[in-house]
Amino acid sequence: MAQNVNAPIEQYHNAKQWEIALFSLNNSASNLYLFAFGFLTYYATGVVGFATLTVASLLGASRLFDGLIDPMIGVIMDHVDTKWGRFRPIMLIANIGLALSFALLFSTHLFDGGMKFAIYFIALIFHKIVYSFQQTVTKAAQPVLTNNPKQRPLFSTYDTIFSSIGIFSIGQMIVANWLAPRHGGEFNAAFFGEFITGLVILSFVLTILAMIGIARKVNKEYFGLGENSVETKSVKDYWSVVKGNRPLQILALTSALVKFLSTAIGDQVFLVLIFGIVLGNYGISGTLGLIQIIPNLLLVAAFSILASRTSLKNAYMASLALLILSVATMGADISDYETAKSGRFVSDLIGTVFSLTDSISTSLAPIMIGWLMIGIGFKDAYPGPDEPLSDGLFSAATTLLVILPIVISIIAMFLMTRYPLNKEKMAEIQLKIAERKNA
Repeated sequence: MAQNVNAPIEQYHNAKQWEIALFSLNNSASNLYLFAFGFLTYYATGVVGFATLTVASLLGASRLFDGLIDPMIGVIMDHVDTKWGRFRPIMLIANIGLALSFALLFSTHLFDGGMKFAIYFIALIFHKIVYSFQQTVTKAAQPVLTNNPKQRPLFSTYDTIFSSIGIFSIGQMIVANWLAPRHGGEFNAAFFGEFITGLVILSFVLTILAMIGIARKVNKEYFGLGENSVETKSVKDYWSVVKGNRPLQILALTSALVKFLSTAIGDQVFLVLIFGIVLGNYGISGTLGLIQIIPNLLLVAAFSILASRTSLKNAYMASLALLILSVATMGADISDYETAKSGRFVSDLIGTVFSLTDSISTSLAPIMIGWLMIGIGFKDAYPGPDEPLSDGLFSAATTLLVILPIVISIIAMFLMTRYPLNKEKMAEIQLKIAERKNA
């Protein structure tokens, strides 16, 4: 069925351009912490004094605990109903929680003996919980923000500009070319004090702006079928959603693979290894990010046009190898698919599934790098920018820079060929939702 661009107004609820732009900052707010998390290994080994194996083990243990409680986050969020709506209170509380988690996490060096391990582990667990809450909102609020297939790609456009370019590219430039040199090129306690303070303040400001962006869409009429939505009460109901939603399964796995790869090649150990050790100039990592800004913007614009004219699936497959577009907007398609299929509005649960795979991926990446470093002899600390290049370091660099991206990209592309939500299918879904809503 061809998409009807002149569909009745009841079929689509639109968002204003500035609302989409502002709400995309919620992902930027949490991604600031993800960016800083890439430096955590250097803090843990260089400032606190943990061994590389200890850091990898603590990350793995906290990830296991987080994996146990993550599925409950979506269930909790599905039952949040306040006069400020569902999403804004969670965004605010979660961001404050993120600030508190980092205040505790990056104060570990102030404690003695066994208290260091306890504080570090508790802070890691708390961080994972509140991070999952704010990340889940990014995915869960997508169907509420807009269901117009011509508008949804705009979220990925703004998200890429603000997060991928604004935070990771420009952020790396600031760290590598300005902040690190201010502290003698070392990731010491003074560096982390200045770095974390600025990050926490900026993330809070972005969260407030994102809350403004979603404010108009807190009404339940934008939630699935509105008052006609089928209630989801029991664990059995939630499990039936996950078990019976094939697009969710495919996209969650694909997203996990891509997130794992992007986290690995964005990790500071990787950047130090490639730019500081192999190329001999850590500052290049920031300069390269600036050079890539214009080409990335052009690519984002091209993929967004492709998405609006065809489908998010086509745009995502085209951009997969370049890691340009996120899957946040595609999660909204999956939520609408479930609404049309069962009458349930469970965007929070679906968002939690993505948050779970996101958390697993972002935690496994540094663990994998940690074990890789241990395997080539760095058991007590991670290699710094002044480390001489060895055969082991070169092999590790080749694995992370060449082999890993090729393998993951092939698997992800194969999975996306099985993803069923194309342009025609989404047009059918939106029409079905509109008909059931107005029945």
